Amino acid sequence: MIGDVAGARIVVTGGAGLIGRPTVELLRQKRAKVVVFDRIASAVSGVESVVGDLRDDRAVGDVMANADAVVHLGGIPGPNLEDDVTTYEVNAVGTYSVFSAAARSGVQKVVYASSINVNGLPIGKRRAPTRIPYDETEPVSIADTYSLSKEANEYAARMAATAWGLQLTGLRFPLVRDLTAGNGAAFADHVRTALRLDPLRQAYEGWSYLHAGDAAQAVLCALREETPPAPGILVAASQTYLIEETREAAAMVIPDVPIGDLCGRDVGLNLERSSSLLKFQAQLLLEDLGLDLLASVQEGRR
Repeated sequence: MIGDVAGARIVVTGGAGLIGRPTVELLRQKRAKVVVFDRIASAVSGVESVVGDLRDDRAVGDVMANADAVVHLGGIPGPNLEDDVTTYEVNAVGTYSVFSAAARSGVQKVVYASSINVNGLPIGKRRAPTRIPYDETEPVSIADTYSLSKEANEYAARMAATAWGLQLTGLRFPLVRDLTAGNGAAFADHVRTALRLDPLRQAYEGWSYLHAGDAAQAVLCALREETPPAPGILVAASQTYLIEETREAAAMVIPDVPIGDLCGRDVGLNLERSSSLLKFQAQLLLEDLGLDLLASVQEGRR
């Protein structure tokens, strides 16, 4: 772990992306020496920017030289953005390359982006969660390449810790967006559309989300704490983006799924490991920007 990031040389793959940009900015504020490795140059001032591809093992190795820590956010961020082979190659093989190079370079800590989709349920929808809220022990049922690539990353993390002694923390990110865009209106429109087009996926994700700035804070917490290399830790806002209480929403969309300890609009994920291992709690909730931004699960029934 990196107790104090000030002065530490930290490589951020995917540093020009949705989570990468606020992560780079936060690390710069904490006086880290940040190196961005991405397919496009970083727009953040005061950082070193290296343009490269995760599939280029030599380039990955070069950028890791003399790094104290690595934040691995690079990759294909979701399904159907690239063909299946490219998705798996970039996400799984690229991640293995990052872990391997980090170990060879004597990196002290790697934080890597896992996904709420690592269990395969939200995208594949071959079965419902065994319960709501569910945690990181939810059994896997994978039927898509993106989820498979994320599961492979967590297995690679276990191997890297065992074989090479690498310290790693995985973060299982949910739906991440900049909530402040349009004062919350852009995100509200996004989730209303998602609820109409794919209500089961939203339910299987526990109606979870995370502000991009809070995702960056979770990365910082992960750099500072020592955790198991896997499973990745679920990080999310504590409340859903729904206007309905979560029990009511579940009864309408997934009535056969057992409901556990939930109060009000609690998110349908068990965030205990996020709190105990990372000491992380999301700060920005959608309702902080306006109660009228909250969506209705009934969107999926129209």
